[in-house]
This record gives sequence, C-alpha cells and structure tokens, in this order.
Amino acid sequence: AAATIKDKTGVDGYWASTAGYYAQPFLYGEGTDTVDADAKKVTVNSPEAKKAYGTWLSLFDGKGLHKADTTADAYAHIQEAFVSGKVASIIQGPWEITNFYKGSAFKDKNNLGIATVPAGSTGKAGAPTGGHNLSVYAGSDQAHQEAALKLVKFMTSAKSQETVALKNSTLPTRDDAYTAKVKADPGIAGFQTVLPAAQPRPALPEYSSLWTPLDDELPQIAGGKKSLDEGLGDAETAIAKLVPDFSK
Repeated sequence: AAATIKDKTGVDGYWASTAGYYAQPFLYGEGTDTVDADAKKVTVNSPEAKKAYGTWLSLFDGKGLHKADTTADAYAHIQEAFVSGKVASIIQGPWEITNFYKGSAFKDKNNLGIATVPAGSTGKAGAPTGGHNLSVYAGSDQAHQEAALKLVKFMTSAKSQETVALKNSTLPTRDDAYTAKVKADPGIAGFQTVLPAAQPRPALPEYSSLWTPLDDELPQIAGGKKSLDEGLGDAETAIAKLVPDFSK
C-alpha cells in the first residue's frame, strides 16, 4: 500500500516513530508487552517481542516507507509531514486532532481518516490507552476526601467530559458524553470507532517509566547503530533495574 501511494502521489505512505510508546501496538499485536505485570516478568526481549519489534523495524525500509528519524525533534518532524500532506499515514492519538486540523492537508476535516492499528500474528489489534487519572489521597481527612470526591465527580460527569472534548478534541471516557455535538467532530467520531482496540495499562506504578529505556534503544536500532538483539538486550537490562522484583 505504501508503495502504491508513493507511485500515485509521490509522497511516502507511512512514517513510523522510533519512540517506545508508538511501538506498543506491535507488541500488543503479538500478544505481549514490555513486561508481564501479573507474572512479574520482563518480556521486552521475549520471542514474541522480538517478532513485534522486527515488524516495527521493517517499516523503515522500503518503497513508500519513510526512513527512521532518530533526532530529538522526530515527533515534530513526523507531525509536520502528516499535516502538510507529505506523508499519508502515521500512528497517532486523539490529543493531536486539533493540531491536525491546523495543517493544510486537513482544511477539510473529512480528509482525516482514522483506522485501527494493524493486528499482528495473533490477529488481534491493540493500542495503548490511559495514563491520565484523577485520584483521591487516602491519607487526607474525611472533609478533604469528600471535597476531592466532589471534584472528581464533577470532572468525570458527562457534561464536563463533553465540554473538555469539544475544547480539546480528546475522547470522553463515558459513553453518554459522546453527544451529537461531540460526534460532529470527525476526528473524535473516528477515534471512537477504534476504541475497541484500546488496551489499558497494567496496574504497575513503574509502567510509564519503562518506555524510557526503549526511547534510548529503539532509535539506535532503527538508525543501524545497534542490532535488534543487542538493543532489546540492553533495553531488557535497563527495564529490569526499574522493576527489580521482576524476573527476566
């Protein structure tokens, strides 16, 4: 498909990110993750993960596939190329919808197409979700807990979520917040259709920090400075230090 787009339009069909977060769908597609929180095991260098990252790596080389950008500004470069019509597809989330619409390629909002990430060999697609939470400190006194709960209830109400969605083009967590006004935004409506593939993060406090070693290693792998085996081995070592009670 990427080659066909290149032939017909002259632009690349796909530009992949070298950031760990954006490689997660490849792991989910092989039924794995950086760690198995339930089994307390580091799985970033497992056979399934190697297969996943092998697929990810293959998408930097070929007709219509943009070469890896390993610079510190890669995120901005990919985003700019997409919104200006210089690349046909990327992996991205709803938090960028408002920025998409600022680009020349999406003056007509209906030009933005949203699809579920491809599934791996398991046949089941998966994309990361979550990471932003509202919490109430259990150590506070009852009066403060009640006040905090009141705020949480307000922030998570359908009306509040509708307001935030309309202002920020982010996805509500409540079904009843997907009002006609919210779904009138084709970006939000599009991302709502792919929500069934969303995969929540495990209940592991260190989870988001596990992408830091991958953000170090994946650009080196994609840039040819390290082999896949070497880079994943180094990522495994670094991740193991972040979750010292996990086995390899």
